[in-house]
Amino acid sequence: MPGAIAVEGLTALRAGFRRVDSEVGPMLTAELQAAGDLVAESATAKGQQFYAPGAPAKARVTVARVYVQSTARTRRNSLSRKNFAQEQLEDSYEPALEENTPEIESRLELMLDRLIH
Repeated sequence: MPGAIAVEGLTALRAGFRRVDSEVGPMLTAELQAAGDLVAESATAKGQQFYAPGAPAKARVTVARVYVQSTARTRRNSLSRKNFAQEQLEDSYEPALEENTPEIESRLELMLDRLIH
């Protein structure tokens, strides 16, 4: 995905946890979803011009990644802007990720601590 923000090793981390305990996979998915939701909420607030009313950014979790995307089905704003995706990434998604990185890291560290103890 061009311009995507990727986390290296996420697939291996999830596969390793699933081998350790069958309860860990869903717990990790829930934590990753919560982390993605933080970024989605922030991205929606930062980039109101990119989102149609009632169609905010939403986090999705797959085996290989957590990503945030608009839930709008129309390309309302993208038709009038040549570099719409790049503008959205630079003005909304990247600042939202940077703003929430400390919170995301602390949540994932707490989850790992719960697994160890």
